[in-house]
Amino acid sequence: MNYSIYVHVPFCKSRCIYCDFNTYAGKEHYIQTYIKSVCSEIQSFHLSDLAKIPIHTIYIGGGTPSLLDNDEIANILYEIKNTGILTADCEISIEVNPGTIDK
Repeated sequence: MNYSIYVHVPFCKSRCIYCDFNTYAGKEHYIQTYIKSVCSEIQSFHLSDLAKIPIHTIYIGGGTPSLLDNDEIANILYEIKNTGILTADCEISIEVNPGTIDK
């Protein structure tokens, strides 16, 4: 059986009229606190019996996860990797809003 991790990033530059997801526009000042909380949750998972389940995919969605900078994304992935539960061919993807990225 394949298992996945979904990391929800609930921040957006603006709220889309069609969006039904848990998102917050104009609250980017909470991103650092949110990242710390996500990493803490991942660390808690690592200490549980569930940490023995092999993870085949990681999806970072939202909101607009591309509002996070490289270090913030790296911190989340580092904590997940430290759990030691990723398969060798684990697929990692992130939802991106074209207006929030560049080369």
